[in-house]
Amino acid sequence: MLPMFQQKLLKVIINQLLAKHNHPVSTQLSMHYPSPQQFQL
Repeated sequence: MLPMFQQKLLKVIINQLLAKHNHPVSTQLSMHYPSPQQFQL
């Protein structure tokens, strides 16, 4: 279980990835973070 601030941060990152999934930055972030499908939001 992650600390609450980390959960919120991950949700923000995931939301940004989903909103800008074609943006070059999202492909860089996806190398460092699991895909949104791996999170149970």
